[in-house]
Amino acid sequence: MYKVLALVAVFGCAVLAQGQGEQEPPFLTGIPAALKQEFIAIQNNGQLSDNQADAQTKAWAKKLPAAQKKQFDDIESKGAAAEKEGRAKQAAAIAKLSAAAKGFDAKLQAIADNKDLPRAKKGEQMEALQKSIPANVGAELQGVFQQLQG
Repeated sequence: MYKVLALVAVFGCAVLAQGQGEQEPPFLTGIPAALKQEFIAIQNNGQLSDNQADAQTKAWAKKLPAAQKKQFDDIESKGAAAEKEGRAKQAAAIAKLSAAAKGFDAKLQAIADNKDLPRAKKGEQMEALQKSIPANVGAELQGVFQQLQG
């Protein structure tokens, strides 16, 4: 489930980068418009897998001016640490759930963890699975989601 949160964060970053949010990531501030658009295109390309998007984003980051590259690297390092911490919190929260909720979480997590699946397909598969979750199990998972957000 924590990967689901990460996917939401990536999507949110792309939306912010498009100017639809209030603030864009700091590494996009002060760079040429073409470089910013290249980042947005990578983030919004649902045909890319996570592995492909990560590789393209890392290659893109090498083009950043030094100050923005440092900001990008700092955010990436913090993200890796946050993911590790989030996984531990998720495991503790999931351990308290019913067997049915644990089963759906495992299925959602397997989709989220598939770094070779194109992101658009990943979203479709997760949405289809979420639609099949019984109401009581969905409520359990929503409670965990809210707990992890808070």
